[in-house]
Amino acid sequence: MEPIYADFSVDPARLGGASVRRGGCSTAPSHLMVDGGGWVEVHFDATGPGETPQAAVTVTALVSKRGPLPGYAPIDVLINGIVLVEGHVIPGGDLPADTAVAVPGEYLIAGTNVLRIQTSATSITRLWLYRITVETLENRGGAIRALRREAAEAVSVRAFRAERRPAGTDAWQSVPRVLVHIDRGEHAELSHLSWRGEDGAEAAVSFQASMASFYGHHRAADATVSEFRGQLSESWAAPEQVASAAVHVFGTQEGWGGGWHDSGELRVLLDDGGADVERVSWRDCADNSGSVALDLAVPGPDSAVGREGATQISGLVAQISSLGTQTSSSIQITASGQNPGAGEIAENLLEGSVHSKWLTFSRIARLDFTLGRPAAVGFYELTSADDFPDRDPRDWTLSGSPDGRTWTALDTRTGEAFAARHLSRAFRIRSREQAVYRHYRLEISENAGSTELQLARIRFFRPALAPAVGFLGYYQRAGEGPIGYRGTALAAATPLGRPLTTGLAAPLKPLAPFKAAAPLRAAVPSVPAVPAARSVPAKRGVPAEAKIAASAPPPASTSPLTTVEGWTAYLTEYGMDVVRVMDERERREFTDDQLSRGWLGGDPVDESRIAALEERLGARLPASYRAFVGASDGWRNIGEFMWAMRGIDEIDWFRAADPQTCDILGDADDLGPIVKRALLISKEGDAQHWFLDPADVSPDGEWAAYTWSSWGFLSERFPSFAALVADERESMEQLRGYSGSPMHPDGADELLAEGRAQALNGDVDAALRTFDQAAVKGSGAAAYLKVILEIFLKSAHGHHALRNGVFGRPHVMAAVGLEQLRAEAVPLFLHLTEKDPISGVPSYLPLLEDLLPPLPSELADGSRGTQGTQGTQGTETSDPDAEAAKRLFDPNRFRTQRSIPELTASREKMIPRAAAFVPPVLPEPPAFQCALEEARALVRAGNADGAWAVIEAAVPGWHSDSPTRVAPVVLLVDPVLNTLITPIRSRQIVRVPRGTQGSGR
Repeated sequence: MEPIYADFSVDPARLGGASVRRGGCSTAPSHLMVDGGGWVEVHFDATGPGETPQAAVTVTALVSKRGPLPGYAPIDVLINGIVLVEGHVIPGGDLPADTAVAVPGEYLIAGTNVLRIQTSATSITRLWLYRITVETLENRGGAIRALRREAAEAVSVRAFRAERRPAGTDAWQSVPRVLVHIDRGEHAELSHLSWRGEDGAEAAVSFQASMASFYGHHRAADATVSEFRGQLSESWAAPEQVASAAVHVFGTQEGWGGGWHDSGELRVLLDDGGADVERVSWRDCADNSGSVALDLAVPGPDSAVGREGATQISGLVAQISSLGTQTSSSIQITASGQNPGAGEIAENLLEGSVHSKWLTFSRIARLDFTLGRPAAVGFYELTSADDFPDRDPRDWTLSGSPDGRTWTALDTRTGEAFAARHLSRAFRIRSREQAVYRHYRLEISENAGSTELQLARIRFFRPALAPAVGFLGYYQRAGEGPIGYRGTALAAATPLGRPLTTGLAAPLKPLAPFKAAAPLRAAVPSVPAVPAARSVPAKRGVPAEAKIAASAPPPASTSPLTTVEGWTAYLTEYGMDVVRVMDERERREFTDDQLSRGWLGGDPVDESRIAALEERLGARLPASYRAFVGASDGWRNIGEFMWAMRGIDEIDWFRAADPQTCDILGDADDLGPIVKRALLISKEGDAQHWFLDPADVSPDGEWAAYTWSSWGFLSERFPSFAALVADERESMEQLRGYSGSPMHPDGADELLAEGRAQALNGDVDAALRTFDQAAVKGSGAAAYLKVILEIFLKSAHGHHALRNGVFGRPHVMAAVGLEQLRAEAVPLFLHLTEKDPISGVPSYLPLLEDLLPPLPSELADGSRGTQGTQGTQGTETSDPDAEAAKRLFDPNRFRTQRSIPELTASREKMIPRAAAFVPPVLPEPPAFQCALEEARALVRAGNADGAWAVIEAAVPGWHSDSPTRVAPVVLLVDPVLNTLITPIRSRQIVRVPRGTQGSGR
């Protein structure tokens, strides 16, 4: 029999496998009120006594009081007319109590059964009925688990687009979105909410019906007071679907009657884009209220909490700004010196690539970073540049400041060294305070000896989200007095959207007198003890952590990628996908037979050879990797940057297989301990290594898997080799799709059409997701539209997005066409690059060589001016635009590297072209074209507000039937109109539904 439940804490009641009838009852916000003589029937199906020897009925109820005196409402419980309990008195108290009743199997019938709960006619108060469950004794608790699963499907997390208006000003300013989730298991919507952050900022708001919007006030950490309002923009079914925020989960107790009493769970999620919240107060629509002060644990400098679970601040801020509600979301950087002539500028430090760098002509330097919002830095990472080790920094101090004026030293280092080029080293903040700052300064006081100083990359990371180890507060039910309320963490605060990797702290039951618990720590799991079938002598050079009996199998797994057969099927399918997108150069690496079968590996490996390998290693391989080795003796092209896996005779411990690399990586703080004990499983890649950690073993016997590369450094932790391969397969599919060689192109056109419809309807977030899916399937048009929408949402780095995502993708340019590229992408790129004081236009001009039309003087001279190709003077040549398009759309466009003299010559030739460039004009709907002309006239007359009013009124009527247009880009590239487009207005343009009037190209 499946678990049965009827939950009356919500209206309408939540039912599982049942229907309900009732009489003499009325509905309250959190329960069903049953009058004297009233009744509730739960109808459910069962298979009969043969299948269910015994069941249990649980009634969760509370009796209302008579003023200060206990209430009285005895109940009868009947099943199919048979009395189970008669005249039972519900215990008094302030909390609902469970009454459990056994149901002999012979009382159940095949078909529909009727469970009846009825109150006595002699009742003098009401029965408050919260829940009824029916379940088998073998599945006790199953009904509650099923009920919680269904409850989790209800909307419980809400995201609000938020704005603030400082006192004394007229304009509302967009601020980061606000995430709200307060849940005691009562599923009641909030009417009021207030909170305070660790930095002292605080807010209080009141919600409209159904939490559709809020209005209130906000006081910033600098004491600025503002009006505060928000509009519901998105909602989710469960907290785990939210990203880049922390949910706190507590086991709670309520204090009344001189003692503490268990009262279920409390979940708290509140994120306003500022510092972590330390105090929350709320009132719900049932007029229940509560207030809690969170006891936040802060990992000390020796904590094992580190890169696992930590969030890169730049990535976090970018995710927060994805809703288009933050006006300054990126990290800004200024430097005391740089080398702009060679493009070695400070901004390169933030671009995420180690193949660019920052350089200054001094042994000392100062780098100032301004975050889009205040954040605590748990550790930071410096990456050495490509050459000259004597230019590496040696001594430095990292400081933080709330205002950019008063600085606090956070971390000082002396005598540091980088053992290799492109080597990333992480440095933990030694201060225990973990203060929240918006400004950070890296002051380098000495380098390794050169007269110049350089770095490839700097990254800042928040500490792993520290769990709130508990809380103290109060709770007050409607019409009652306040009672004590306290809690202890059931789980560490976790970034929602990624699994919790630390163990769960067991709830205290009963809770001891409250005191702060110790911070949870993410410890490296020890290798489980496995009974040996036979002794295996320890091998010389084998890491101590890996000395496991070679013949002792791990626990059985049901995963298909822990069997040879499962891997054979998986690799064949994966191999066919890879073959499908190979170019001719890649295909030459394989035989015709391999290409036809999709088998990019070797022969299967028999059990005796695997056993011999395990004896040589002194360790039994984890199940997923063991089965992989059995399926194929090595494998080629298993990832975009991993070209060959080691065969059975080449697998060895990292320090034995590649001692030189192991020694270099072994010096890294985060990487060294893992590498020194790791099993190296990769053979050849793009400066990349794959390895397994025998000291990090999951309960099913799998070893944690990692990759390291000179350009990407240490990857995230994968729970198994199979998980790593699955992630690499997904990554390869994305990279190949975005490059125009999709593994699975089917459905790309349908997704493109769906994304355009979403974009034109103003649903930008959904459109971006859909365009991303279409781009992975090879749609160049979708990739272009995604870039355009992202520029409307945030233009700060739009020139980089155009450079990499459009001009660097021949299939994208082919989908858009030369005319639209010149009308939209080229002027947009030039405009955004000119606004960037660091990048500078000239260094990128060779990229536009075939996009900027030749000057008349070039055509008269017979010079096409492209890629160094010269026409013959006086000889008739083909159409320059046709030749340019042919070169632009050539998939092999970037296969040939150009020399520095060629690039320099191209840059000099493109400067006058860019200066003379006049973009073509794409046709617009007639009404919209008239609005553009009227707005231009108003701008020239000095009436900017009037001009914007005209544009704002016209945008809903803009429309285009072109598959590569979704928004009026002319507003961003027109030299007169783009002066009107502020960041807020830019986002507004694409969030307004368009196409409600008129039609255009």
